[in-house]
Amino acid sequence: MRRGTIITGLAAAAAMAAALVPGGPAGAKGLVLKPGQPTAVVAVAGPRSVSVSWTAPASNGGSPIVAYTATAKGGVTCTTSGATGCTASGLTPGAKLRFKVTATTANGTGKPSLPSAKVTVLPATAPGAPQAVSATASGPSSALVSWSAPASDG
Repeated sequence: MRRGTIITGLAAAAAMAAALVPGGPAGAKGLVLKPGQPTAVVAVAGPRSVSVSWTAPASNGGSPIVAYTATAKGGVTCTTSGATGCTASGLTPGAKLRFKVTATTANGTGKPSLPSAKVTVLPATAPGAPQAVSATASGPSSALVSWSAPASDG
């Protein structure tokens, strides 16, 4: 087997990929296992955003998962440092997106998940009404008006 050859099917249930890489001072070869594929990817559209969640892969390849990246066409991504969910924001309303997720360990990045169902980014919503509004006369033709921020900023 040549250096850099990709081996698949080592453990189908774990969906791992392995590569022979140089290792050690004498150039010995070692087996490095990448993480498996995340599963059950769900995308939920929100106002100018999409929240993506998934289940961790069955195998981390023997090394802790340090990051996940959810990616859709057009360069839309969100990344976490190990949490199984993230939100892509600042998106164009009406955009139709499907997300795939990859897991990354010190050994590399595994294969992408199956895609989520397609979602359509929602338009921004109007903010809620100000709360606790009060007005107090402060002179013969003026008033001091105060309020608290709305519960939703839209």
